[in-house]
Amino acid sequence: MADLKLGYNTGYWSAGPPSGALEAIQEAEKLGFNSIWTAEAYGSDALTPLSWWGAHTESVQLGTGIMQISARTPAATAMASLTMDHLSNGRFICGIGASGPQVVEGDGTAKSTRDRSPAPGSTSKSCELSGPARPP
Repeated sequence: MADLKLGYNTGYWSAGPPSGALEAIQEAEKLGFNSIWTAEAYGSDALTPLSWWGAHTESVQLGTGIMQISARTPAATAMASLTMDHLSNGRFICGIGASGPQVVEGDGTAKSTRDRSPAPGSTSKSCELSGPARPP
């Protein structure tokens, strides 16, 4: 049987971190938790709290569950992830995803290409990321 690994999820927050979050994370690390996780929701990014908590811990892994694909460019995601990994001495775990409809559909940054014909020679159907809708 594989070793059991425990993760501590800090949940979503918008107006500020939950009271006692840093202390809870530090206690989880003392108790042997393997990882701590946070997510992005409208109003808060995932990387800033992990940076703060990573500066106050030594061994616990720092994970995003998830960073929103539509919130930043692929290059910005890669650069921020690499920076987090360097600053945490290799403790960063990057989870990315589409997020919820309140974020993705609300501002028009992700448009489904399911109903359009693929480009000639292409067989994939994917999600096209673009900026705000532009007039024709």
